[in-house]
Amino acid sequence: MNWNEQLEYLRDARTEYEAWLTQPDLAPRDALLGHAHARNRIECLTRAIEDMEREQ
Repeated sequence: MNWNEQLEYLRDARTEYEAWLTQPDLAPRDALLGHAHARNRIECLTRAIEDMEREQ
């Protein structure tokens, strides 16, 4: 996987997590845990994307 493919993969993954946050909640407890996980993943993916863009 080259640099552009890696960056695209990270951006796609972040978009999927962002979309997941907008879905209706199935169970309040699971949604709470899932939303926290998704927000954490979005932050991590955003940092990785920013790091890659700085290295470009």
